[in-house]
Amino acid sequence: MVRKKYFLIPAILLVCTAVLSGCGNKCQVIYDDSVRISAHAAINFYVQQTIQDNDLESTLTLEELPLTPNTLRVVAYAQRVGYEIDTQHFLSRFTAYFTQQYPTFEALCVAPPARIYIYAEMLHNLSISITNFQNYNLEAAISILNTFENPSAYDIGAMLLMWMPSHRLEPYDGVNLPLSRTDLINITIAAQNDDGGWGVGYHPETWQPFPKSNTDETAAVLAGLNLFMHSYLDHSNPESLPLSEQEALQARQQGLSFLATQKNADGTYQSAWAQSSSSSTAMVMVALHWNETYFFLDDAAKLLIEMFEADGGGFKAEPNSDFADVFSTVDVLRVLAYSFRRHGW
Repeated sequence: MVRKKYFLIPAILLVCTAVLSGCGNKCQVIYDDSVRISAHAAINFYVQQTIQDNDLESTLTLEELPLTPNTLRVVAYAQRVGYEIDTQHFLSRFTAYFTQQYPTFEALCVAPPARIYIYAEMLHNLSISITNFQNYNLEAAISILNTFENPSAYDIGAMLLMWMPSHRLEPYDGVNLPLSRTDLINITIAAQNDDGGWGVGYHPETWQPFPKSNTDETAAVLAGLNLFMHSYLDHSNPESLPLSEQEALQARQQGLSFLATQKNADGTYQSAWAQSSSSSTAMVMVALHWNETYFFLDDAAKLLIEMFEADGGGFKAEPNSDFADVFSTVDVLRVLAYSFRRHGW
């Protein structure tokens, strides 16, 4: 009898494991659907709000909206969360818009890097080569910066995000690429304030960083710096790195320390204008996820949905706001989309 009891133990464990695994998958499906539902509702809110704000025809779909930077971002995120759009129709409109805005490669090279990054992110999510879209090399354009002498924090973050190992930049149509990795690190460090954060840019007269750091700009830089360092730097032996890259590690740590001062007890983050901001929280989550656990973005998406989702779809600027707004919705969508795509959902 004793032998039978011991014989049953492995069988019981197998049954329990199967039940728990089944429950885990079921719980995961519930969570997947909650993110999908919130993301799709947010996109629908964006479409309807854009139609209302611009007095457009009520039958317009996402791919038919005016091609603003926010719409391009939403298209990129929509593709990640499985929201159906007419991709071919949208690309035909975007191609006409893009070539009209930038009739030559030189014209593209003087556009703000943050704007070029929006184009690149959107094309990447539509599975379009960002190195050869209409014979324009977006990475080359963002790295030239011949006339862009005063980049904002968003531009610095965009440059860092685009400078990837898979994009080995070569001279394009006879144009040299003067911005090296060291140059990019030096630009990043030069723009950092004494408190460890970053502000909106340089003072136009003194060429010094603005004294006031804030959450959004610091997160924008760290999002790029974290990915840049994750791709290039050997963290196992930082003392073997060139001096500029050791300084980049130090700048990153100082930036993280500044963000820690902006965090609220409930996990949200302050902004320059709000005690608890959905946009700032979303930007920080994107910036930090390279340094966190595998489920960090899942928890971030859950926090944003719980704290900021509005009735009927979309996201509010603050937890106590009465209504959702377009800008907050677009920023939160980025986290939902990154969480969604990371799992292959």
